[in-house]
Parts: sequence; C-alpha cells; structure tokens
Amino acid sequence: MNACFLLAAAAIGWRFALILAVIAPIVAYMQRALPLPILILPIAAANIAYIAGYLLFFAKNRILAISTAAIAKFVIIYLTVIGIVQYLGVAGKALVMLTMMLGWPQLITGFVGGAIFLAVCKKLSI
Repeated sequence: MNACFLLAAAAIGWRFALILAVIAPIVAYMQRALPLPILILPIAAANIAYIAGYLLFFAKNRILAISTAAIAKFVIIYLTVIGIVQYLGVAGKALVMLTMMLGWPQLITGFVGGAIFLAVCKKLSI
C-alpha cells in the first residue's frame, strides 16, 4: 500500500493519494485484516503522514522524502497504537499481535514501499 500511496501522489495528485490513504484502513477493517475499528483513524492519519512526508521533500531528494515518509508513518502509528492499547487495557496475545502488526514492521514496510515506488517510477519514467 505504501508504494501505491506514493505512486498515486506522483502520478495523479496528492488529493487522490489522500483519498486512498483514508479508504485503505476502512477496507482493511471490512476484510478483517484490521482487528479493531478504533484503529482506522490512526492508520489513516499515519497514511496521510506518509504521503505528506514524501511530498515535503520529493523535489529535493526522493530518498530523503521516502525516509521522512517512513519515519513519520511509523511514529504516528506506534504512538497512537500504544496509547490506544494502554487506554483500552489490551494485554496478552492481543497486545503482542497489535504491537507486531503496527510497530516496527511499519517502518520496514515504509522503506520497502518507497523502494518499490522508485522501481516503478523508473519503469514508467515518472
């Protein structure tokens, strides 16, 4: 999805990328890939931060832009998910699953999505 967000922003505009960023967690919840509906908003916010982080620096350096995007998304997801699970008192296996799903792997997928995006851009001459 991260590559799709950046590709949408680069190819058809940031507005369409933001629509995709908001719709993605809703669809994930409807497909039962997202366990709690309360996570839709933080994930949408993190997706928007990913797009904004990229757009902030893409004119200067795409690697810097992707790094900023990945870090911004990770920070927002990690902090909000930790806050939500603490507020709700989630513990045990559910806590482990949520922190693994929405923790440091998001940083990795942010960078991998950026790498895929760069490869696609090269092929499409974007």
